[in-house]
Amino acid sequence: MLLAATIVAVTGCGAETEHGCCEPPKENLEWFYIEQEAPSLLEAIYGSNKWCVVCDASIADKDVLDWLKANAYSGRDPSFADDEYWEVDEDGLLPCLFANTNGDSAVECQSAICQGDAREVFNDIVWPDYGAAKIIAPLLK
Repeated sequence: MLLAATIVAVTGCGAETEHGCCEPPKENLEWFYIEQEAPSLLEAIYGSNKWCVVCDASIADKDVLDWLKANAYSGRDPSFADDEYWEVDEDGLLPCLFANTNGDSAVECQSAICQGDAREVFNDIVWPDYGAAKIIAPLLK
């Protein structure tokens, strides 16, 4: 029994998530601030992950890929113009992007998304197999 408790304590990862919706005129945007700690033995090496994510819950499933193409990297990455890059399985894609922020808190994440310029904030795609996607998917409205 002690061994089982030790394994959970050593290998378990905890994630804390704060999220909310922006006020008009950006009421279609939902923000997520996620802090995920590495397993206790690995924390000294890997530290913890902190993600700020923006999702647009108003996007229909059939339009998610087009939304990602239009918004990922704020249009700054020329490889996104290459159709071969977008040959992806659309099943499970979320209308979500990691957001660039200048801070490490839920308040700063929410402010960057809800009050900032989307073209300066939107960044990389939250692919379905990412840890952030697995946390966010059940919470999306």
